[in-house]
Amino acid sequence: MKCGVCSREWPKEHCRTIVLTAVERAYVMAATGGAAPDEYVYCNPCWKLLSNRQQGAQFIAGSFQASFQASGHPKAAQVGKKMLNFLIAKSGKPVS
Repeated sequence: MKCGVCSREWPKEHCRTIVLTAVERAYVMAATGGAAPDEYVYCNPCWKLLSNRQQGAQFIAGSFQASFQASGHPKAAQVGKKMLNFLIAKSGKPVS
């Protein structure tokens, strides 16, 4: 199986698979403007990273910011920080 984050090939027993509902697929299609997959596959190391409230939020916000910078957005840093704050607030758990 190919990890959706690191793009490395892994045996199935070293992966986590999340099957999307119809509502989730519709949200992904609206957000990306493209076809949504039926499932997302994550290798165990990437799953561990994304499962960590702080590190996962930093990774996602950093990726978001990098895509904005690549497209030439003048406020990419502010957008990345806003995304990080949003993700941490949505998780609802205090940072240790």
